[in-house]
Amino acid sequence: MGAMNNDTERDVFAHIQHESGDGAALRADRLADALRTVAPLRKVFVQRQNTESERPSLLGKMVRARAVLPLRTFLLVHALEPVLEPWPLGTWAKLVGGTSAHPPSTEAVSRAFNSLVNLKLVERAPVGNGVRITPLLEDGSGRPFERASGKDAEVGPGYLVIPDVFWTSGLADRLKLPGLAMFLVALHETTQEQTYQIALERMAEWYGISERTAERGYLELSKEQLLLTHTQWVRDRKMRTPKGLVPRVHRALASPYSKAARDEAQAKNRKAARKAAAGATTAAAPPA
Repeated sequence: MGAMNNDTERDVFAHIQHESGDGAALRADRLADALRTVAPLRKVFVQRQNTESERPSLLGKMVRARAVLPLRTFLLVHALEPVLEPWPLGTWAKLVGGTSAHPPSTEAVSRAFNSLVNLKLVERAPVGNGVRITPLLEDGSGRPFERASGKDAEVGPGYLVIPDVFWTSGLADRLKLPGLAMFLVALHETTQEQTYQIALERMAEWYGISERTAERGYLELSKEQLLLTHTQWVRDRKMRTPKGLVPRVHRALASPYSKAARDEAQAKNRKAARKAAAGATTAAAPPA
């Protein structure tokens, strides 16, 4: 009889399942808390305005320094910017590691934050057993952070957006430094148009990224089936080839990172924000 009672008691709790505490689950929870599906990032981080003497910006600097963990950490800070709290470094290591089988150590994440502090991209302060990370303006000026908007004429022509699926799918953890760099370049170049065309030999001049690194990055994106390419044959106006034609490669990002998919996600976010604001106004209104 006792055994039967024990079996019955176990059946009562059969519907209760353990939750995962790994980095991917924690990261997904925090992204959900942010109540948006894309994160804005000022384009000036990727490339400076063409009115400045040099076009390459902080992205190129981080690529040349092989700072893959600081770059990934920086992007995550902006993805979580609305819900940042003083988390312990061990929690940050899980969040940054995400779906990785071997997440970074707390020491490695601490060094990554120090690199971002040196680049004037974040401020870091201890709070109890945790560390408070405060983003600064994405241009490396050290100025206080303000959320990116379409009115950012002072610090660059607008912003790009990174869909949350970049994190929840594990793409952020799979891409190496070249792939991360060219992913950001592609997002930057397709904020206005669906496709873009940049010769590989111009990457160093425009973005501070070597031709070889750009090739490796495009290969990573192609393996993820995220890079679309189309070769257009155009007249060789410099008349250097016998055929009189030269190839021009056009590129685009595939869904869910295409311009159309990002525009749709932004529209849904704006609609949700307006609905939430209207609900808050209604709730605050005095009774008639």
